[in-house]
Order: sequence, then structure tokens, then C-alpha cells
Amino acid sequence: MVTIEQKLDLFAKIMQQDIDKDVEERYQQIQREYEEKKEIALQEANKKAIAYIEEGKNNIDIEISEIQAKVKIKSKQDIMKAKEKFIEQIYDELYAKIMTYTETTAYQHLLRRQLRKVMDYCKQTAQIYVSEADAKRYKTLIVQFLSAEGLGNIQVVGTNKIRLGGIILKVDNMQIDLSLDSEIVSKTDEFNEQILERLQRECEILE
Repeated sequence: MVTIEQKLDLFAKIMQQDIDKDVEERYQQIQREYEEKKEIALQEANKKAIAYIEEGKNNIDIEISEIQAKVKIKSKQDIMKAKEKFIEQIYDELYAKIMTYTETTAYQHLLRRQLRKVMDYCKQTAQIYVSEADAKRYKTLIVQFLSAEGLGNIQVVGTNKIRLGGIILKVDNMQIDLSLDSEIVSKTDEFNEQILERLQRECEILE
């Protein structure tokens, strides 16, 4: 016959087994949930890490592109400045040669040729403008030439509007500009093109 104590012991064992089973199942469930959450967390972390890396790479690419763009712009600016400086130097040399030329007999012949070109337009009220330097050097020569043509009353005036040489005739509302300044201005594009072609050839030789 089973005693009450034995029944209680048996009941306690059964209860303990049930408890142990529940604990084990709960532990396994918690372990599974932990592993799932861990996996999800790892995946999210990987996604964030990849996103962060991609974002960093994109930022670097953008920064590199910006640097390259700035370098290109700076290079173009430097090239343009170098070209402008080169052109300026060529013009300075040209102006210096012209200024030397205006002191020669050949230039005096040029002035006479220019005066002959405008002779048909000259009146007693006309004015002939020359550079201030030419007014000092050649005013007498010009007046004598005009007087010989019966135009001794025409005024010969020095002006800072002419820097290099040549003449400008003003009569009534008409102006005929034969100055060397206007000649150069009219051919500026042509001169610049020739200068840049020369620069290109010299660069090719250096290469």
C-alpha cells in the first residue's frame, strides 16, 4: 500500500519534471528569440555599416570630383592668364617698335601719304589730330606740307587719344581715322590669333 508520503514524493517528482520541462522549453524559446534578434541586429548593423561605407565612398567621390573640377578651373585660369600675359608682352614689344619707328624718316613719309589720302576732304575749317609726341616733332613739317597744298589754315592739334602715331582728320561731322592705334585695334583679333598660334608652336617645340 502506497503511503501518503510516497504519493507526495511522486507528485513532487512529477511537478518537478513539469517545471524542468517548462523551464527548458522557455530557455530554448528565449535562446531562439535571442539568436533571431542577434541575427536581425547583425543584419541591421551590416546594412548600416554598408550604408555608412557607401555614403563615405560617395562623399569621397564627390570631394574628389570637386577637387578635380577646381583643379581644371584653376588650370584654365592659369592658362588664360599666361596667354593674356604673353599677348600683353607681344603688344608691349610691338608698341616699342612702333614708337621707335615714329622717329624715323620712313614715318615722316607715312605722315605725308596719310595727308595726301585725306586731302580731298580737307577744308579751311578742318582739324588734323596727331599724337602729342608727333605734335612736338612733326607739327612744323605737317603745317608746311599743308601750306604747300594751299591749306595753311588747317589746325594741327596734339591729342592723347592717339598714342602711337598717324593722323585723324575732323571736318564738319566727319572723321577719318588713319591713326596707327585704330589700325592695330581693327586687327586685334587677327594679331591675337597669330600670337596664340606662335605660342602653340613654341609649346610644341618645348614638348
